[in-house]
Amino acid sequence: MLDNGFAVFGFSDFPYPVNNLEVNQFFLAAHRYSCIVLSTMMVIHVSAVAA
Repeated sequence: MLDNGFAVFGFSDFPYPVNNLEVNQFFLAAHRYSCIVLSTMMVIHVSAVAA
């Protein structure tokens, strides 16, 4: 999901982890769908508490 590496608070550098485009797209899709599922579960949970 990254275009290039990143640094954490300037202390340590992490290089680009995956060079394969198909693998990168798979993990991007998996991340998006898991976020949707988590958000849906949170809305259902808050709705059940509020009811």
